[in-house]
Amino acid sequence: MRIDLNGTPIEVAAANLADALVALGYGGALATALNGGFIPAAARATTPLHDGDRVEVLAPMQGAEMQLYDVAGPLSQWLHRGLSEAGQPVVLMETRQVKGALKAMPIKTDRRDAEGIERLLHLGWFRPVHCKSVSAQEVRAVLSARKAVQQGFITLEMSLRGLLRNFGLKVGTISRGRFEQRIRELAAGNPMLEAATEPMLSARSALRRELAGLERHVRQLAQKDPVCRQLMSMPGISAVVALTYRSAVDDPARFTSSKKVGPWVGLTPSRNQSGERDISGGITKAGDVNLRRALRQAATVMMHPGRATWLRAWAAKIARQRGVKRAMVALARRIAVILHHMWKDDTDFRFDIPVLHAGASCRLKIRFPDCCPPNRGPSRSPRDAVPVMPCSGLMPIVSSTPMRWADRNCIEPASCWRPQR
Repeated sequence: MRIDLNGTPIEVAAANLADALVALGYGGALATALNGGFIPAAARATTPLHDGDRVEVLAPMQGAEMQLYDVAGPLSQWLHRGLSEAGQPVVLMETRQVKGALKAMPIKTDRRDAEGIERLLHLGWFRPVHCKSVSAQEVRAVLSARKAVQQGFITLEMSLRGLLRNFGLKVGTISRGRFEQRIRELAAGNPMLEAATEPMLSARSALRRELAGLERHVRQLAQKDPVCRQLMSMPGISAVVALTYRSAVDDPARFTSSKKVGPWVGLTPSRNQSGERDISGGITKAGDVNLRRALRQAATVMMHPGRATWLRAWAAKIARQRGVKRAMVALARRIAVILHHMWKDDTDFRFDIPVLHAGASCRLKIRFPDCCPPNRGPSRSPRDAVPVMPCSGLMPIVSSTPMRWADRNCIEPASCWRPQR
């Protein structure tokens, strides 16, 4: 009988699959499939073979290694590390892609899920997922603990405000240092309110101390890491954002191009095209939600008034043309791309290479005086620093009133620029 074994034609004298495995010298743990369908070990003896059947066998044989696959989940990193240390090649599969492929099955069972995953592997229709290093997982654990404590702290404060609001007592806008004193002032004279608020205030004080300790630990981790110090050279990138980016990307070499970081984070617009219909929707929101949130926070900080940079000027131009929300998303995506460039090229953020928009010939040129180098903030507001925008059709408004450094050297305030005639 002639069968196709793992893509290779072979002659075998066997009536069923179990006899064929014995004749071919297979033993131990095996994974078998016949004509694309998974065959469990208990059914091999009752599975007949016919001439021309396709048989797939996954097992260590003649120096070949058994491929192990796992769908990315809560224990995937731990399983991947343990199996890799045992000398087994392991591939992680993207959960969302596997889930979308298995939705076509009307009945869901563990057996059918295993058969569906086996078909995906047989067709090669899967996307490998990067397994993060142990150090990256440890940093993410610290960041997750900080986020959990911070959320608990905020939840307690909001619960205290809501509790007192039921009695017509308004806390109002107050600093965190005076929050506890304000709550006690409002609850004074009411034994029931004092009994209800004191345990919550004690828990809030404990969470505040733990949060301060975690904040110090996060800053220390960022200062000790040369990559994080490099990423923090960009304005708006704090220790939390740098650590989040570093632990999420883990290995910059896994991206062949820095432009691929934006779609990986999920900051690119989705698209639904069919025939004459072509709809561009919101962002895909694929990838790490914590990294996406950190990049949005960095973009928000960068857009606030402060030191002028070419990146902030580029985002301000997008905001005037497309709106603030789209500018924020575009700026967050570009921050992710630039951070990968900085990490891969081992360079700090450069303030003197501004590119205003996609046009290759359009650049924002700023002439700095000798007393004010471009990579450092000025000690005072120089009056001879003149921004020039040759391709934008805008020129600075000459005014006799003194202007701040940020207003004189960035294009963000619309009142500082008028169309060039």
